Amino acid sequence: MSRRWLDAIKTAEVVLEQQQSVLGPSDRDSLDTAYVLGRAYSASPAYVARALPLLSETVRAQEEVLGDGHPDTVRTAAAFELAYLGVYGVPHNRERCQATLDRLQREFGVRDSDVNELEAHLFRL
Repeated sequence: MSRRWLDAIKTAEVVLEQQQSVLGPSDRDSLDTAYVLGRAYSASPAYVARALPLLSETVRAQEEVLGDGHPDTVRTAAAFELAYLGVYGVPHNRERCQATLDRLQREFGVRDSDVNELEAHLFRL
């Protein structure tokens, strides 16, 4: 990855740490930053191992704070499933992955990029 990408990652890590310290780990801004950082980690094979625990923790926190049907929770759950599929080639949990896809389709429509990517992975299995 480029130097600018690495600088952006380091900045996001500092921001997330400060937000969690000041606002708390379950604050909406902290959760939003964790999602964005998790997606950024997922974009790099060298960093994807960091994405999985961060996205998993973020989904759990969002389910508690926002509920499992909230658009932010659904989007983060999809990001986790996509990262997991990218690393292991299989869903973390096939039923949960399918449920996430169903929620994504209802919330964002069939033309959404996460819907298309998750659907393509599940279709290949």
